[in-house]
Amino acid sequence: MFRRAAALVLCLAVAGCGLLGPRTRGPDGLSVYDGDLRRLVRQSRFEDALDLAEADAGDAGDDLLAALNFALVEHYAGYYESSNSRLQAVDIEIEDRFTKSVSKAALSLLSSDRVLAWTPSRFERPMIHVYGALSYLSLDEFDEAAVEARRLSRLLDEMSERDLGADEFDVYRTLRYFAGAVFEAAGEQNDADVAYRYAGLEQEGSRTGSRAGTGDVVLLLESGFVANRVEQSVNLLLNADDARYLRSGSDRARYHAASCLSRTRLASAYQSFGLSTAADDCRRPRRKRDKGDDDGNDVAYLLRVAWPVMHRSIDAVPVGVVHAFATSTPTTFADRDVESVTMADVGAEAMLAADLSGAAISDFNSRAAGILIKSVARAAVKYAVVDAVAEDSEVAQVLGNAVTALLERADTRSWTLLPSNLHIVRLSLPEGTHQIAIEVGNGLAAEPALILDGVHVEADRVSVVSARAWP
Repeated sequence: MFRRAAALVLCLAVAGCGLLGPRTRGPDGLSVYDGDLRRLVRQSRFEDALDLAEADAGDAGDDLLAALNFALVEHYAGYYESSNSRLQAVDIEIEDRFTKSVSKAALSLLSSDRVLAWTPSRFERPMIHVYGALSYLSLDEFDEAAVEARRLSRLLDEMSERDLGADEFDVYRTLRYFAGAVFEAAGEQNDADVAYRYAGLEQEGSRTGSRAGTGDVVLLLESGFVANRVEQSVNLLLNADDARYLRSGSDRARYHAASCLSRTRLASAYQSFGLSTAADDCRRPRRKRDKGDDDGNDVAYLLRVAWPVMHRSIDAVPVGVVHAFATSTPTTFADRDVESVTMADVGAEAMLAADLSGAAISDFNSRAAGILIKSVARAAVKYAVVDAVAEDSEVAQVLGNAVTALLERADTRSWTLLPSNLHIVRLSLPEGTHQIAIEVGNGLAAEPALILDGVHVEADRVSVVSARAWP
């Protein structure tokens, strides 16, 4: 009996090896790795961040996610060629990963979703091509930047096929506009016009060079850090009948049982996601009892359910008003007061500020029900394994139950270096080289101005630049 119990513990421990998740720190629930990366980049210590991203890549929880972190730090450090090379490789790997391994998906029901290869969400993946386009523009490789804008547009086409909430639609429109600006900078005016039309700004391209000797600068301002995933969990004690209800019957029957149990026992979680706890039919079938059946001999099962939730930290709070102006331009420049404010401040054309955190939260919450149901279903599979291996050994059942509960961990992996907010500013400036100041207000107090030096403007052309306001 004890040998069987020890074998069961070893079996489940091996299945869960390395899946307990990284150590966390602080109220934001970030891993030490993610927290240190954020700290280093916000301090502009990019070389130290690159050392960390390379030395502790395993702590990202996935090779692809580690590569994205490394490529983004390279981008901010100005290593544009290396960053783009890495992003290209990541994009190819992502295409391969969307066909998931059946064996690993099955294993995730026994241990954790962390065994599955990580794939970016539909609001993370487009940012790969945003950074790719920006890097190519910094290298004056306009044709390659246009290719990235086309890849971005393809993902946005797929995004538009689904119902989008307010925050999600703002991200869609902002990235559409960004793609249009990249096309315009590359001289692809027809593609730019299409992108602007999708963004609801059909006449946007016609404004470039509207005055003799002027060109336009389109600035993409990133600010804050995107909302991140954190783990929540609850321990439920199931009686033998509940446990049997979860583990018996066909796969379809067990999934239905997991759905019903998750809605009833995890009602508060459903409500926090804005989901309904109503179910079509959660009546249990009558269980046939064998002669002499005694439920009193069954061992109660400890069901530990762990699931991820999105956490918006203070670093993800939307910024307020954003102003940009060319300090090198005389203050008598006729339209500076109009051209220098964000589009969010000038009426209809203004609503191109995006809350990437809000969109990520909405997208995640729309999939939350499936995550909760799978968490319960995974516990049911673990129970079936424990019951089959332990047979009539009550000690083995208890030990196996304890180990399976220990191995239950939520998958909290995400691209935590992304910004929380995106703003687009479009300036019409005289031909020449300018210094652009960006003033960011968070609703509480104005932040020190960001300065972009050496912004080159050509007559009748568009230049696309970016800046990041670190929290």
